[in-house]
Amino acid sequence: MKLDKGLRVDCGACVLYCPVGALSERDGVVVLDLDKCVECHVCLRSEVCPTGALQQDELSWPRVIRSMFSDPFGKHPSTQHMGRGTEEVKTNDVTNLVTYGKVGIAVEPGRPGVSASMQDIEKITMALAKVGVEFAPKTPITNLMTDKTTETMSWKREFFRPSSNA
Repeated sequence: MKLDKGLRVDCGACVLYCPVGALSERDGVVVLDLDKCVECHVCLRSEVCPTGALQQDELSWPRVIRSMFSDPFGKHPSTQHMGRGTEEVKTNDVTNLVTYGKVGIAVEPGRPGVSASMQDIEKITMALAKVGVEFAPKTPITNLMTDKTTETMSWKREFFRPSSNA
């Protein structure tokens, strides 16, 4: 996201729509904290800005990863599923990811209002790998892991580079 300072009128209407607190008012001025923004586009889709000051910015590393995991209307490139790439877990009756006699759990640390960083995700996956958890093969997170069996996770940065046909 970007906040066009030339169009901004500091009405604050957008502040209530940001689920992670990236938009705030400081001394009567609306500011956007890009370190907090997860690129979910809730503020933009709300169409609450009377001047169009909230705009989609061209995303580059590492911000592009946030959108892939945060925009519920986006299609995750690793799974081609809508809704942040979690459909494979939520539709086990179709995907058969967890078969008879097996137990599966899903961990969703990033929820609206409670954001999660990739560092948080790495801590969780490292702790799970340490106790021998077998990761599902086709999820957004496991598609990023180069080694799913060790305590050290190495992320495939090249996965997030925009393709020429995107």
